[in-house]
Amino acid sequence: MLIALGFEKYQQIPPIQCSKHKLVNDFTRRIGSGFGDKCDTNETSGWTRFIDQAGTIIVDYVPEQNLRYCGASGRPGWFYGVYPTQLYSTTLGTICYPCSRTGAPCERFSNQPISVTHCGGYFVFDVPIAPECPLRVCTIDRPMPS
Repeated sequence: MLIALGFEKYQQIPPIQCSKHKLVNDFTRRIGSGFGDKCDTNETSGWTRFIDQAGTIIVDYVPEQNLRYCGASGRPGWFYGVYPTQLYSTTLGTICYPCSRTGAPCERFSNQPISVTHCGGYFVFDVPIAPECPLRVCTIDRPMPS
C-alpha cells in the first residue's frame, strides 16, 4: 500500500533509536559468564546495543539451569517474542525471569515489556528496569539473519 501511494522512500528512514542508543560491551551480560549481583536499573535501561564481549542479542530461550548466570543471581532475563526481520521495523516482546519458587520459565509478576528494533546489521533493545534486584537481561552472540 505504501509503495502504491509513493511512500516507499519513507521505509528507509532509520528510527532514532538506531543512532541514539547506549553501547554495552560488558562481558558479564553474556550467558554463562558467572554469578553476581548486577541489576538493570535506571542507568542500564533504555535503548541499548550489545557489542563485542557482551554478545549481540538478548537470549530468546530459557537458559539451562547450569548456564543461568550472567552477572545476576540466577534468574536471567530472556526475550520471549519474535525478533524483527524487516529493516527499521520494531517488534514487541516480553523479558521473562524464571520463577525461583516454582521453576516456571516466565514468572508472571516479574515479566517486563520490551521493544526490539532491526537497524540493519544489528538490533537495539529498549531494556526495561528490572522489577527487583539482582535481575538483568542476558545476552549471546548471534549473527543477523540475511
